[in-house]
Amino acid sequence: MYEALLARIQEQIARAVFRAPQIQVSRPQQRPLRATHPHVPGGRAQDRAGQPPEELPGRNDPCWCDSGKKYKHCHMREDMKAQQGPVAAQRPPQTSGRKRRR
Repeated sequence: MYEALLARIQEQIARAVFRAPQIQVSRPQQRPLRATHPHVPGGRAQDRAGQPPEELPGRNDPCWCDSGKKYKHCHMREDMKAQQGPVAAQRPPQTSGRKRRR
């Protein structure tokens, strides 16, 4: 009697699972991706004038070019070189490379 009950329950469950209505899930339309890095053609950063702002951002702030990178990984070096202006290449005094013992 108990085995018949279990068999009937299993049959009812199987029938319910296989006869359940299937729901169609609609996915939202995917928009084409757009490049945002300044060195990639078609990126938003190229739409700008290409000039840094008067006050430069902090090292860990987002870069002014809207690349999504931190300023220190994007334009910080270029901006620092531009602020220094043209400087004649100066070499440190030449040493023999050996340390002298006393």
